[in-house]
Amino acid sequence: MLHPTLERLKAIALCAPKNFGASAAKIAGALGDSKRIDPLTQAEAYVEVSLHKEVSSRMMDDLEILSSDPDYNVRWRAVYAFVRGDDSDDLSTRFPKLKELLLDLGSPDVRMFAASALGKLHDSASEVALARAYRGEKDWRVRVNILNAFTQFPRLDSIIFETIKLATASALRDSQTLIHVGISAGDVLEHFVISGTLTHEDSTYLRAWLDGFNGTDGRNEEVSPFVCARETISAARLKTPTLYTAIQNYAQY
Repeated sequence: MLHPTLERLKAIALCAPKNFGASAAKIAGALGDSKRIDPLTQAEAYVEVSLHKEVSSRMMDDLEILSSDPDYNVRWRAVYAFVRGDDSDDLSTRFPKLKELLLDLGSPDVRMFAASALGKLHDSASEVALARAYRGEKDWRVRVNILNAFTQFPRLDSIIFETIKLATASALRDSQTLIHVGISAGDVLEHFVISGTLTHEDSTYLRAWLDGFNGTDGRNEEVSPFVCARETISAARLKTPTLYTAIQNYAQY
């Protein structure tokens, strides 16, 4: 008897009632166990199931195994399905594996989705792992995902802020990819500024730091004006001392 094709598995995941997702995952799992589908087909099927948030413990176990497959196409799909799951308690038990995948040398896609998964844990161990990985990461897309993962943490602390500062300071005028990362860092900072979680001490420190991006007094002159202008939005929310000077400066571009 022929096994269902990937397209049939996708159709099952797409058309079945929401509470049938676990059964669709069982089908993919059983076919994988019996070797009737290869790891890539199984991973692709799990991606389709995960899009409906139907991620069971059995499926998570399978995904952890698939995330160690030699083929990076299998690994990144497995980690992507991890990210789609809603069970943060189950996901937290996968921390050692996710931390390992965050440093996957074979695929930036694997590292990107591992960063997103760790963000969903929003605990101290994940925060430290993300910050350390950022410092050693060379791919700008992974850096952006690491920064975005920080928005899932409850508040801005020194570890997150130091990473934001590093991303901003590295956004030099002659590097489009680093500029993109720097702008993403500005997005993350604004997230925390408007979150209502800043302490008075946080606001005071941020106000002084943001004031250095007015573009007129020589501070941070090596940073791209696009990134500096992005920081002006947060500066406006915190009413930095030289805010109007910064606005007048960037309005001329």
